Amino acid sequence: PLDLTGTSMLKADVRAGAAAGTTGELSVQTGPDMTWCQGSRWAWTDAGRSSTISVTFEELDCPAGVTFDPSQVYAVWVFLNGGEVYLDDVRAE
Repeated sequence: PLDLTGTSMLKADVRAGAAAGTTGELSVQTGPDMTWCQGSRWAWTDAGRSSTISVTFEELDCPAGVTFDPSQVYAVWVFLNGGEVYLDDVRAE
């Protein structure tokens, strides 16, 4: 797993295509059971524009009984809805 100890948030830069905007969100799979924890902002990016999708670790919504462990991150997922979208620079800060 990735050890993201010492960081407090995830970010991803996106650019929506010229024809349509997009919404985006970040999630992770964490712990020995690879449990999903997901943000809930669903940030909007206008057509032809760039933005940064971000979620703090405190904002991640995990299932009951699961606590997000930044030292055991098995996957970081970027969900995007809408048309052509360019993804760049997914990172933990």
